[in-house]
Amino acid sequence: MSGTNQPRVAIGMPVFNGEKTLADAIESVAQQTYGNFTLIISDNASTDATPKICQAMARHDSRIIYIRQESNIGAEANFDYVLRAAECEYFMWAAADDVRSPDFLALCVDFLDHNSDYIGATCPTRFTGSQPDPVAMGDRTLDDDDPNANIASFFDHWHANGRFYSLFRRSTLSFWLAQPKNFLGADWALIIHLLKRGKFRRLESGHVQLGRDGASNQLYIFSRYRSRLAHWIVPFLDLSRLANGLLDKGDRKYKRLLFRRLFWLNVRAARTQVVYEARILLAVFTRRINKLWRKTSHHAN
Repeated sequence: MSGTNQPRVAIGMPVFNGEKTLADAIESVAQQTYGNFTLIISDNASTDATPKICQAMARHDSRIIYIRQESNIGAEANFDYVLRAAECEYFMWAAADDVRSPDFLALCVDFLDHNSDYIGATCPTRFTGSQPDPVAMGDRTLDDDDPNANIASFFDHWHANGRFYSLFRRSTLSFWLAQPKNFLGADWALIIHLLKRGKFRRLESGHVQLGRDGASNQLYIFSRYRSRLAHWIVPFLDLSRLANGLLDKGDRKYKRLLFRRLFWLNVRAARTQVVYEARILLAVFTRRINKLWRKTSHHAN
């Protein structure tokens, strides 16, 4: 993807078994009014109809590049793969169950072209079946001149990370390929790293609709990244250390503010994961009791 005709925008779409939503997600990209882009699809060794859908759509649109991994490389590596393959001015990730308004790229490219101090822009974001909410979706504008203020503001509410699917300046993302991602909240870590480098804007028009079935929206994600005993008490331990390390050492005001916000973030997360795991254990216990009861009743008869 090099040369004088290189697209200004690259869109990376990692996918695994996305046959139910994939066609709509690709069509949402293909119908953008801003057409100077390439869509890089990395199929993580899907076992459903994902390859057929991608191949069919790529035949009809030369901007679509379809790549199939020989074996499943993991979700994080697949997200990295599409970023690494992108040689462009602007980049964004697009999940295989997300759709965007046709003017999404046009609006975001125009804004970033005219505002060099911003490194990311997105349109109002919502989950399927919901209304946009900049606080709950985590996509509100963060444009204080002090990066410490923006990082502290990022943690002022429990929220989704709708900002992850912004249009970014590709040059600001290169560092991310070498960063560890095997901890809870790694997608949040990307954003706070970037907030040290620039600002984010939530535009007033257009929209992004995120699917509800992504891994980050499921409670099993706690056990997926729970690698030590401390994660039961401080689920966001690694993220919390990173966030504190990114603040300027001499800024006591935002250090204290961030500590309080991270404390309550971890309290809520710890409570949520304990309740979730307790429900799983209860369900397993109930199934075993019912199985034992049926076996006892059968022998009694």
